[in-house]
Amino acid sequence: MIGLLTRFIAKHSAVLASVAQGGADQNGQQVFVAALRSPGGQHTLVLVNDAEVSWDSQIHLGGLKTRMKLYRYRMTPQQADKPEVILGPDKEQMVSTLQPDFLEELPARSITVYSTYHFQTSDPGAGAE
Repeated sequence: MIGLLTRFIAKHSAVLASVAQGGADQNGQQVFVAALRSPGGQHTLVLVNDAEVSWDSQIHLGGLKTRMKLYRYRMTPQQADKPEVILGPDKEQMVSTLQPDFLEELPARSITVYSTYHFQTSDPGAGAE
């Protein structure tokens, strides 16, 4: 699952302010978020659900200056157990200053990445930037 993260984190990326409101249960915080901007201007949002159950979430991207197309990539425990995993985008999401919010269900024990990077399985990833 770590491979999914390293694929979207370019060297010298800026860490942007991000907050996870909610996403906690009796065991503590279960949903975590990080936002990054690469030196080349690509944006990546990482959402981790460490709980044994799925979480419904509302994503709000404040401070947008332009319209952005985000591509969703996801890794779940079921995928991680397969010998071959395809890490291409499985969904597109448009966000803009007028529509900075969208809903997302985060599966149990999953990592979900929304990024302006559009990588297919054979692409080298953000490290090539």
